[in-house]
Amino acid sequence: MKKKNVLFMSLEVDLTARYNLILPYLAGYACLDPEIDAYWSFDSYRNSVHISPEQLEADMLEKHADIYAISCYVWNTGLIKQALYRFLDKKPNSKIILGGPQVSWQGKKYLSAKYPHLIICNGAGEKVFRNYLKELMNENADYSRLKGVCFYRGDTLMMTRNEERLTSLDEVPSPFSSKFFDSSKGYIAVDLETSRNCPFSCLYCCASTDNLTAKESKLVKLSLERTKSDILEVAKNSIQYLGIVNPNFGLFSEDLEVASFIADCKKKYGFPTHIFTGTSRKHFDRLKKIAKLFHDAGITAGWEIPVQTLDDTAMKKTNRVQNFSDYVSLTEFMNQEGINSYAEYIWPLPGETLDSFKTGIAKLCRANSHVIFVYPFTFTNNIGMEKYKLEYGIETVASEIPYSEDEFVIKTNEVSYEDNRNGCRFVLAEMVLYSLRALFMTARYLDSNHIESYRGLFDRFVSFILSKAEVSDHCYVEYMKKGTSPNEEILGAIIYAALYSDIKWFDEILFEFASSQTWWQDKNAQLFFELDLLNRGYLYKGTMDAKQHYVFKHVKMLDTAAGSYFIEIPTSAIGNIKEMLGIKASFDSNRIEVSHNQKQAELDTTVSIKEKLFECTFVFISLFSYLPQWRDYHQVSAH
Repeated sequence: MKKKNVLFMSLEVDLTARYNLILPYLAGYACLDPEIDAYWSFDSYRNSVHISPEQLEADMLEKHADIYAISCYVWNTGLIKQALYRFLDKKPNSKIILGGPQVSWQGKKYLSAKYPHLIICNGAGEKVFRNYLKELMNENADYSRLKGVCFYRGDTLMMTRNEERLTSLDEVPSPFSSKFFDSSKGYIAVDLETSRNCPFSCLYCCASTDNLTAKESKLVKLSLERTKSDILEVAKNSIQYLGIVNPNFGLFSEDLEVASFIADCKKKYGFPTHIFTGTSRKHFDRLKKIAKLFHDAGITAGWEIPVQTLDDTAMKKTNRVQNFSDYVSLTEFMNQEGINSYAEYIWPLPGETLDSFKTGIAKLCRANSHVIFVYPFTFTNNIGMEKYKLEYGIETVASEIPYSEDEFVIKTNEVSYEDNRNGCRFVLAEMVLYSLRALFMTARYLDSNHIESYRGLFDRFVSFILSKAEVSDHCYVEYMKKGTSPNEEILGAIIYAALYSDIKWFDEILFEFASSQTWWQDKNAQLFFELDLLNRGYLYKGTMDAKQHYVFKHVKMLDTAAGSYFIEIPTSAIGNIKEMLGIKASFDSNRIEVSHNQKQAELDTTVSIKEKLFECTFVFISLFSYLPQWRDYHQVSAH
């Protein structure tokens, strides 16, 4: 008998050679049943989220699968829904199962009585999908016999009781030992799920939805032995990018042993080279040890430090607890060791005001955060905040990104529409002046000497950029004028412009701003401004700007060559500059090489601008690696 075919479909933002675990997890678990293994065959379809609904529909029609299993996330469900209904109008009896965080328990939004074989898997998919396949092997399949699904029977939306959780992720066969892993495909990235669910109950996060009444025992984990086995396969197969799918990596003592094993694999096999993971908001001492293990092994990791808010009212309304002193301690450690880190903040959370938000961002600057990543507060399906939407006065607007189902919060009881826009503008100012280092040293000098606070500087820069709205059509000015939430596309566009395509424009606009301020009469402020011009990182190798458009008055430009500036600074400023640059400064004399030959990659002209902007978000969270090293001029010859 010819096997019936299941097609796993994934619409993704990033189409690198990633080993997608949806197929090996779901099909691998299902095929533990020999009857399923004998009856069904499995294939996968990956494409960009940027294709049209018409293209997706045509691809589905061409595949002629017996079952379409589609992964649904906030960024692709709009596209899927449009293509799906077109497809089902032509093939109404096709069997389709939707799964993922955006569609779980959301039958009213995504199902229709017109399509009796379109169903949704609620929650984790392994057991549901296995039983779904088993049920469809019966001549008279009945979805009501399944747990964890919703579907239409006639005009009635049916919702069956939830399926039992896995007790251990070890119940799912290793994706590397399964028949679905093909090492010849040259995968460069993979995600490894080491823990599922979250013990915390933050109301803005869908990971905590079914944990609001759950205990820590409800966490489902991968054993240490199995974790090490899978990591070894990652290393042996030369996979560069390892995503540790764990919203709280570092929470458990075994996470330190996992990190040590990853570091050992890197030393022995050379891989993985990059790590991406969520981090726990507890046990920062353990996280310090983990971060240092990766750093000492030469593994690049952008460590997120989940702050989210520093306002007591907002923390109470979002069911979040944290200690700012722990954040400061962790940040100090990361700075001393030269380890990439970034503070996460969310705007506007209920309870936060525009005033408390600006105060919080300024506190993060004074704590010497490497980068401050402010996420817009987005309403997605299945977050705990849903039931407080009316009480907290939350209003949203749909994302402008095609097919995304993100709903951006634009108003709360504490934040008006205009407050929200002004908060977004403040973020855009901080991002350029502080996180991207445009006025990093200047701002620190002004704030620490009580000349101009971080908050005051950012506010003044906002006003200055808005004054350019009628005379400049630069994207940064347009974003500032609109007060747009800094989503990933906007973030990428600004980073690309500031660190590559429009460096001269930013230099000139920064000089015009700085020279119009009362503090510009301070010669130290002028000196730090010139140093900031040289310290801003570059995206790509060989693209360092010679700064010929600027006349230096306090820094003497001796030479430029091979990605470096060779300069002379006032001897009296050596101590202050070294203190500001931290581990990036290894000079003792006033003749310095500012070397931009750091983590930059070659400019790939074959990559689309959309892909480049997407890559910029990864640069942002590991920006410290891109910043120049300041060392004595005599250590390296300029020629």
